[in-house]
Amino acid sequence: MNRIKLFPKTFLYTLFLMVVITLIGHALIYALMPIVYVNQKESAMKENHHEMVQRLQSMDAGQVKEETEKYAQQNQVFAKLNYNGESLVYGSVYIQDIASSDNARFSFQASSFDGKSGGLPPNTIEIENGIKNVILYPSAEFIRTEETFTSPSGQSCSLETMITLQPVSEAKSVVLELLPFTLLLCLIVSVLFALFCSKRLTSPITHISKTTEQMEQLDRKAVCQVNSEDEIGKLAENVNFLYKSLLSTIDSLQKEIDHVSEVEKSKVDFMRAASHELKTPVTAVGFMLDNMMLGVGKFKDHDTYLPKCKELIEKLSDMIGNILDTSKLNFSAGDEEVQDVPLGKQLIQVIDPYLLIAKTKGLLMEVNVPEALIVKIPPEAFSKAVSNVLSNAVGYTAVGGQIRVYTQKGKLIIENECTPLAAKDLEHIFEPFYRPDFSRARNSGGSGLGLYITAQILTAYHFQYSFVPFKKGMRFTISF
Repeated sequence: MNRIKLFPKTFLYTLFLMVVITLIGHALIYALMPIVYVNQKESAMKENHHEMVQRLQSMDAGQVKEETEKYAQQNQVFAKLNYNGESLVYGSVYIQDIASSDNARFSFQASSFDGKSGGLPPNTIEIENGIKNVILYPSAEFIRTEETFTSPSGQSCSLETMITLQPVSEAKSVVLELLPFTLLLCLIVSVLFALFCSKRLTSPITHISKTTEQMEQLDRKAVCQVNSEDEIGKLAENVNFLYKSLLSTIDSLQKEIDHVSEVEKSKVDFMRAASHELKTPVTAVGFMLDNMMLGVGKFKDHDTYLPKCKELIEKLSDMIGNILDTSKLNFSAGDEEVQDVPLGKQLIQVIDPYLLIAKTKGLLMEVNVPEALIVKIPPEAFSKAVSNVLSNAVGYTAVGGQIRVYTQKGKLIIENECTPLAAKDLEHIFEPFYRPDFSRARNSGGSGLGLYITAQILTAYHFQYSFVPFKKGMRFTISF
């Protein structure tokens, strides 16, 4: 049974339940109907009988007989009245229940006939000396009740009421005859009802099952239809919610994987570029030292080439320092706490050294940042990013040129007058060790890591930034 699918299993369970209910219902009707019928008949007869006796106590002889006859006819009962020494019978019963089996029906009239004065009244039965008693047929089924009362003359009287149960037997026979037809009808109704209920109950579950199979294949269009507010509808909503959460988690993981892959690729590219950049000055220093040690040609002049070696080593040291700073970004970027910082005060500490350099080079540096402006920044990381931008601005601004640092509509803007970069250079300007074509010489182009480090810091803290040309040079913008 456990291997049967949900629809036939639900159908069989429902049909079995309906059939059991039908059989129990028919059995209860057949068993309880006679009992209920007899109890109701007996209760009603006793109540009517008692009321009749109460009325007879206050009537004279003529009224007693008349009222008793009406009572028997209206209630369709067999009544035997013993009144002032007379025995009178009223009503109607089946003759087979009384004396014979010819199925003739007789009405018993009130009479004091003694069997000697003449012929019998119509529709009466002669029993010995007249209608004084009734001999019941042994198989007859009756309900009988009797109650005594005192007549106005002071004599003891009684009223006996009897009703046949023959209709109950007939009803039971009819029920047995109709039983095959009613059972067949109930079976047909049960099958139809079981089919309807099974389809109604299993259809949404089947839909959810098929939808989850699509979800298993990560079909993004798969969704469970919610057509009700019951437990099945709630299940469909939960499945949809879980699937959305799963897709969201998968997307997040995919983004994280892509990000990690990009970071790893950047690390590899960075290490390759760093190796290439470090190799040149190391080779140059080694070449000059070897030739000086061997006293080859112009390298005999140690006083000239030793300072050059020292200069290359210092540049190499600076480059290694920048490389180490850049590698640290992979581990510590985003770790510094963001704080409310007065931007003007923070920038003064960063700009001061570059003011001296600019003055030495004959450059004009204009700073216009309100001291009261409060921004949410990581102080040290932000200062390093701005320092790299200022270093580039001072390094690439021609003698007599101008550098402007100011704020505008929630943005920090650094402009310097220089030759604007071409579009092809702007595409690669934030790559490590990249230098524009006009500054490829290492003597004038720096290490090529400044803007790369700046971009890494600003991206880690989710600051929007841009580096674009304008009429007189280049403009770097950081949005808060």
